[in-house]
Amino acid sequence: MSSPTFTSDFHSVVNIAILNSLGFFFLDFLIPYVATVELQASGQQMGLIFSVRTIGYLSIASFAGSLSDNYSPKKLIIMGSTGRGLAYFVLYYAIVIRDLWMMVFGNLFLGIMAGFFWIPLDIIVSNKSKASHRSEAFGYRSAAIGKGTALGAIVGFTVFNTFSEINPDLRLMVYLPLAIYGLGNILAALQYARIDESLTIQEGIVVQERLSYRGFFGSLSPSFRTALVVLFVTIFLTSVNGSLAKPFLLVYLTTNIESNPSLASAAYIPAGISSLLLAPRMGRLVDQFDQRLTLTIGIALGAITTLLLISTTSLLVFSLLLILDMSIATATGLIVVNIFSRISVQNRGKIFGLQTVFGDLGAILGPLAGGFLWDALGQKSPFYLSVGVEFLIIPVILYAYRLILPFLSEKI
Repeated sequence: MSSPTFTSDFHSVVNIAILNSLGFFFLDFLIPYVATVELQASGQQMGLIFSVRTIGYLSIASFAGSLSDNYSPKKLIIMGSTGRGLAYFVLYYAIVIRDLWMMVFGNLFLGIMAGFFWIPLDIIVSNKSKASHRSEAFGYRSAAIGKGTALGAIVGFTVFNTFSEINPDLRLMVYLPLAIYGLGNILAALQYARIDESLTIQEGIVVQERLSYRGFFGSLSPSFRTALVVLFVTIFLTSVNGSLAKPFLLVYLTTNIESNPSLASAAYIPAGISSLLLAPRMGRLVDQFDQRLTLTIGIALGAITTLLLISTTSLLVFSLLLILDMSIATATGLIVVNIFSRISVQNRGKIFGLQTVFGDLGAILGPLAGGFLWDALGQKSPFYLSVGVEFLIIPVILYAYRLILPFLSEKI
């Protein structure tokens, strides 16, 4: 008799993330909006504001990964969820008083607390799902994020637009959604306290001892270490490319296609939400096909879609293309996290931690490089570079996949 695909509590655990995801889209809209409209920030300053959240995540990721392997992931999730809630309250206060550097601090604090949240949550998602359905499992996690993002966007933009029309100087009410999001994260922490960590699915696993980072890498064969290094370098390159243009997408939309922030957000919101809500189906789909072929097609289509995005002047076409682009990115991302989740079960936290470190290094460099190009060569330049790099990444990621495949502890 085959083992179940997910544990009995899998969906209830994953759906708690709805409360943690309320502020995702609204915050990504609000920070560049406040920075450009109210604080007149330059492209490089916008890049700094975006990057600092990632710097916080990067600074704690390897430590959080190691802790997750040796201590209760549930306790770390509770701490991270509570800390994220407090960070939203800091950002709320900073934006109300128009303090740029407190905004930077709030974003940094949010990134640090995210490290204590997402890495152990990914471990629990992996532990409570079958390896052959791991992309689908992370698709359900993405769907919970999508549901939270949709609910948070509805609340956020309703409050923001309503009070912006009534009295834009009443900033405590205009930006009240940030406080609501903070409360949501704190309530989620109380729900995570009920998780049963002992309820897991483990099959066909090559048992590996829990070790320190040094001990873990020292225990690997030279070919295994080489495969990991190539894989992490690939994650760095894809992260640089993925973040070159993303922070400037909404600003590009409002300055070149639709200047009304309400209409721009109406075109932007469906892409971010629909790609996440469709994630379980996309995860189920990519679990059925050869991962190398899916990665190749996905990356190539992503590059073409980006090029089309900056070639249109239609708000509707832009929105439809963005839905396609983000859906492709979600599908390829599910394949990548599937691979990382199967490298080492006992040292899964370290693997996720290192994945985060290399990904975040790229996510820091990308917006800074994109901001420089934005100021120096024009608003389309970060997008053009992203398209070119995306095609160059295809052979690199296929090579990394071939190297790591023999060493996965969870076989499909």
